[in-house]
Amino acid sequence: MRMLDNLYIKRTCPSCIQEFYPGDCEIVSTTTSGKVLEGPPRKGWQQHVARMFPKRLDGVYTLELACRKCPNCGYLLPPNVERVENINIAVVGDTSSGKSHYIAALIHLIQKGELQRADQYARFVCLTQDVEQEYRDNLLKPLFVDKQMLDFTQQAIDQNRAPLIYELILSPSPEHPARQINLIMYDVSGEDLAIRQRMMQFSRYVVNANAMIFLADPGSMPEIARQLPQFLQPRVITGRTSSSVFNSIIQLLESYRGLDSGARLENMPIAMTLSKSDLLKQLTPIQQQYSFLQKSSYGGSINLQDLDIINHEVRQLLEDYGELPLLQATRNFSRSRFFAVSATGYAPDVSGKYPAVEPYRCLEPLLWILYELDILHMV
Repeated sequence: MRMLDNLYIKRTCPSCIQEFYPGDCEIVSTTTSGKVLEGPPRKGWQQHVARMFPKRLDGVYTLELACRKCPNCGYLLPPNVERVENINIAVVGDTSSGKSHYIAALIHLIQKGELQRADQYARFVCLTQDVEQEYRDNLLKPLFVDKQMLDFTQQAIDQNRAPLIYELILSPSPEHPARQINLIMYDVSGEDLAIRQRMMQFSRYVVNANAMIFLADPGSMPEIARQLPQFLQPRVITGRTSSSVFNSIIQLLESYRGLDSGARLENMPIAMTLSKSDLLKQLTPIQQQYSFLQKSSYGGSINLQDLDIINHEVRQLLEDYGELPLLQATRNFSRSRFFAVSATGYAPDVSGKYPAVEPYRCLEPLLWILYELDILHMV
């Protein structure tokens, strides 16, 4: 029976990050609590067939909003998990890097349709609406409606983290078959990423990521921070540098994947992203030099020429302000690029309020990753 293993459909649970066979899962109703629609298959040929051809949860199963339950942790999996690509994009960074603000901006832009091209069929649907509602209440409303600076994400106490999952369906024309992708994202505290023990306990999804957006806070960089007003200085001083956090994450990722130290991550796009680029407006000479301080339009496409300019500008800025360790940390990666984004477009005042919230260039790291994964194409 071992020869059948290559024919089995296997997935990784986005909550517990353990592999499973969708065909082995219990199928349950989400409209009636505790209702089991179909138990896991028995052993023998019935199980082999189920592992090769997992049952689609459409037709009458739709009336129950049926889904599979992870056999390892009990997480209720997306109903399409066995038949689409599941892309785990890790948004990582230290405590003050602005991950929550950035993820809120991504969701806001995605909901506005900025990720889709007007001349192509595209559909973007959230598969975890309960999680999305939490993001609306805790991130989007305070930031985009109240224009209030977000609190730090609390450290995790539950090892199984509920992700935010969007189904993206794209087709260049009616003659082409549609491509389906599940985009999986998480919001975690900086401590759950920067501290090795906490990362492996509460943020294991990072070592299983298909791509990474690493956020580096310019306010935590000494040569930049000393030129900023006091109220824009980091609220928490960790003593860690962006490069040390990044290197720690990469070392654990290499170990988990059985790679030698310093090995090239050939298949993993890494978007090194300078967050809070609006802070640089406080440095008068810089405001007139860098094009990443200007807005850009997306339209679901990627402009590589523009991204090349941004990549060069950010690298030069980091070099000018003495952040050589962060530049050196990426030299061995074949698929890395530098970006600069602002989730708000403006710095907050002394009370933590923003005069307006207008995200700048936040989609560019995600668009580039989707391009590198052959999901989106250039202009």
